[in-house]
Amino acid sequence: HFGQRVLKLRKSKGIGLRQLSRAAELSPASLSAFEKGRSSPTLETLQKILKGLNTNFTEFFNHPREPDSVPVFRRQGMRRINDRKRQYVLMLPHKPHIKFELVHETLLAMARVGEWETHDFDMGGTVIGGGPLVLEVDGKGLCEVSAGDAFYIKAGTRHRSRNAGRKPLTMITVAYPPRY
Repeated sequence: HFGQRVLKLRKSKGIGLRQLSRAAELSPASLSAFEKGRSSPTLETLQKILKGLNTNFTEFFNHPREPDSVPVFRRQGMRRINDRKRQYVLMLPHKPHIKFELVHETLLAMARVGEWETHDFDMGGTVIGGGPLVLEVDGKGLCEVSAGDAFYIKAGTRHRSRNAGRKPLTMITVAYPPRY
């Protein structure tokens, strides 16, 4: 399970529980409960933990893919990560020659991603269906993003989002440089 993998990675890097909990802005008890399999973090929290371990979703969940000479990546080989509010499908493998991250995201109906997020990468995306997406950018207020609309968030910008619709919202996001 993921908690055991985080524990193993943390120990292999010589990072203490308290050090990682500070970096991930979690209590040591919460991190310990996750590592022991007694709780599951949200995707936002897992992202903070992985950032504290100097890794990302793609590297953490990476598994062998099709040969580099093949430009097509099949759906069945893509990694899926989810929590109670959303699902990520990491559409491209982590390879040195791929210069961006492509993610198919699904937000459940009326789901609020309540935690403020700040990324060290630029992110853009488009809503494919469902929604609308309500995007809140710190200092700029709320923006509604409907199907066919696009958005862009510069690295270091504090933001959060929610699906204001009654059906799941789907969107494609792109991150540069790839950091998930």
